[in-house]
Amino acid sequence: MADLYARSEAPQVPAVMDSRQAFLPNGYRLLSPRTRQEYQIIRTLNNGGFGITYEGTATATGMRVAIKELFPAGVVMRNPDYTVADIGQEGVFEKMSSSFLKEANVLASLRDISSVVDIYDYFSANNTAYYVMEYISGSNLLDVIRRQGPLNVQEYQPRFRQLMRDIESFHNRGVIHRDISPDNIMLTSDGRFIMIDFGSARKYNSGQNLTINVKQNFAPIEQYNESGQGTFTDVYALAATMYYCYTGKAISSALSRLRRDDLLSPVMFGAKLNPAQEQALFKALAVRPENRFQTMQEFEDAYFQNEPGPNPQDLPIHDDRPAQISGSLQEAILKSWNNLIEEPVLPILSGAFLLAALIAQLFL
Repeated sequence: MADLYARSEAPQVPAVMDSRQAFLPNGYRLLSPRTRQEYQIIRTLNNGGFGITYEGTATATGMRVAIKELFPAGVVMRNPDYTVADIGQEGVFEKMSSSFLKEANVLASLRDISSVVDIYDYFSANNTAYYVMEYISGSNLLDVIRRQGPLNVQEYQPRFRQLMRDIESFHNRGVIHRDISPDNIMLTSDGRFIMIDFGSARKYNSGQNLTINVKQNFAPIEQYNESGQGTFTDVYALAATMYYCYTGKAISSALSRLRRDDLLSPVMFGAKLNPAQEQALFKALAVRPENRFQTMQEFEDAYFQNEPGPNPQDLPIHDDRPAQISGSLQEAILKSWNNLIEEPVLPILSGAFLLAALIAQLFL
């Protein structure tokens, strides 16, 4: 295929754009005015409501990359020369372009965090915006669960713990993701979790109202408003994601839970969580923000605390009837005596146990 370029020397193209060519064609080349790097599109990966993602290469190095193009459905159309035309309400696409490049800026500022997709470049071209990022080989958790069923708790706990720590890291920089969900977390071919799509990420302490962004079953109640969002917002979304990944069941929307909370124990669906983990998950999923963990660090500390002791109802009932206690101790005394006879190399230890058992028998 002949090379196509996103610049003035683009080749001749048909006057009528085929509907299939809403995507940039394979072989198309984009030149970044910002870095002077050139990227070639290999194929289209997916088309979301706000943009198109392509697999590509950096032509100078051959490095495999993912290229995201801002192309919101119903707001823009593709011209025959592959540029983008604004067909939406005046100013809407301009605001979306600004937001898109801000997302790229946020990602660039977080590139040292291991669970955040790495971004290499971002720029404007074709009357729209692009950014170039790490190509991730793998599947998102939504597809993994649909294909394979719930995740094994013991196997995936370390990955979720690393995710909690990395989310805490960008929280400490004043950034909240606001769209944590199974479809925005990739399970890579080498077994890592990578967070993608920071299009809703914002500085939560800026003092400005935040846009309403709701992903049913994963968004907390405060995301139905423009204010009142914070680190606890991501706590809820991650807990809802973990619940789904370990059970295969999505929780009810926060609005419906506000009216009637029908949240069931994940253990009922086969998730092998201990009581402390289950309790931490429930607290992280509290409908009202003030009842939740306020930080990801608090959530991690509670969820991954040392294995708790047995519940009081699981402890044996103390029975002070002498016959039963006496019988148990008599068995222990006999066992100790046999050890003393059969293992003469351990007379001191066996004798000490025998003496302790006799004393206990006298006082009970």
